[in-house]
Amino acid sequence: KAEELNTPILEEFVERGVSGTLIDRPALAQAIVFCAKNKGRIAYLIIKDVDRLARDGYVYLSLKKQFNAMGV
Repeated sequence: KAEELNTPILEEFVERGVSGTLIDRPALAQAIVFCAKNKGRIAYLIIKDVDRLARDGYVYLSLKKQFNAMGV
């Protein structure tokens, strides 16, 4: 996917053994911090499956809004 967007992969965050139903996940927190620290440098957050970001629609929209505010 990154190749299709012609963009480099700056960092990879992998949740291992943590449910996508939880909002308090280590790799998600790391991704948010990374995007905040690199605001303006990151255009995309590529996710294997959308349910890995969030399985609840409201949580997904909240995270999407948060990433959009960082320019992602």
